[in-house]
Amino acid sequence: MRKDFTNENDLYHPGIMRFATHFLSIQCLLKFKKEFQQIFTCLKWEELSYGKSKVGKEIIIITLQDKDFWPQCKYIIKIIEPSV
Repeated sequence: MRKDFTNENDLYHPGIMRFATHFLSIQCLLKFKKEFQQIFTCLKWEELSYGKSKVGKEIIIITLQDKDFWPQCKYIIKIIEPSV
């Protein structure tokens, strides 16, 4: 999926400092928001066992329908970025 949607970029980058790992992951999610959302609307996702699972369906609801998710990600980045 990474190859198809984010041009081989990872959404998760382990940081040198552990506290920065979550920040970097959220930052990558925002950077590839459109591509990330496309993953959950493609046929490949629906064919995977994850796409059919309860957790997979919850992920779809959060990333595509929850109006607070993306603004909260932006807020977290805005608040934490100066300390990173």
